[in-house]
Amino acid sequence: MSQKRISVLYDFIDDQFVPMKYIIYFGAGFIDWNKNSSIYILIEAPFYLQQLDDFSSDVVSMSISYDELLRHHNKPNSFGINLNLVKHRVEKMGGDIWGIEQFILLVSDIEEAMQMTLLSERIRQKYKEKHTVEV
Repeated sequence: MSQKRISVLYDFIDDQFVPMKYIIYFGAGFIDWNKNSSIYILIEAPFYLQQLDDFSSDVVSMSISYDELLRHHNKPNSFGINLNLVKHRVEKMGGDIWGIEQFILLVSDIEEAMQMTLLSERIRQKYKEKHTVEV
């Protein structure tokens, strides 16, 4: 997925920075739904931080549920998405898979699927780097 762009939507809860949603933008027609049964996303990929309140999307989005996430023992810093399950769900709702431009996932679902908090820690580190003022 060389054309993807990853954004993380965050909020402040009880004065704590909390990453909420993980957005993977790839554009319409990027995924070959007939050839690919899954895709894997490296969580170390660069991402953009955006406050939850500021998020507005005019692109066709598909939420990815926890049961559509995959792990691969040879890809420890990645999570996968079972495209067959997503395709089935979209078609069952009468939607068009070819128009989907981005996936939206809960950060907590990714962490649970990976059984780790690595993603939140990386996001928090990026936030600190972005908001730390050198004296």
